[in-house]
Amino acid sequence: MEFEGRQVYPIRFLLKHYPIRSQAHGQHKVLTERKGRFDPEERARGWHVHYDHVDTQTSFIVDPTRLERYDSIKTKQFLLKHPIQPDSNVSFD
Repeated sequence: MEFEGRQVYPIRFLLKHYPIRSQAHGQHKVLTERKGRFDPEERARGWHVHYDHVDTQTSFIVDPTRLERYDSIKTKQFLLKHPIQPDSNVSFD
């Protein structure tokens, strides 16, 4: 979708929310609550594919060695140095 005059805010939105709190919570949230309620007709159109790779063997726990302690100043500096480019495919991973 394109909007005439569209402007993209140059700083990424900082997510400080923990969407999944444990392995059991992740399995219930994704496998039961989310995947279980998708409309089959919408799935046939190719919608709701973002959880297709998730199954009972999927780990929802992040490796602790990949975690970084939150530092508001360091984060703001990083976000200001890496603005979003309006015409790029933006990944928020």
